[in-house]
Amino acid sequence: NLIQRIYRSILWLEENHGDKFYVDEMANVACLSPYHFSRVFHSMTGMSPALYYRRRSLLRLHRRTGQ
Repeated sequence: NLIQRIYRSILWLEENHGDKFYVDEMANVACLSPYHFSRVFHSMTGMSPALYYRRRSLLRLHRRTGQ
C-alpha cells in the first residue's frame, strides 16, 4: 500500500539522514519511480520530498543547538 511505502521511506530518511539528499534513494526504498514517489509523497504530506528533508534538517539543527 502506498501509505506504508511512503512511511517506510520517511523512516529510512530519519535513520540515514546526511548532508546530501537524493529523491531517487527515497523512491527506491518505497519501490516507486522517482516521479511517482514525488507525486505521492507531496499528495500525502503537502510538501515535496526535498522540502520535507530541508525542514527535518533544520529541526535537527535546532534541537542540537538547544534553541
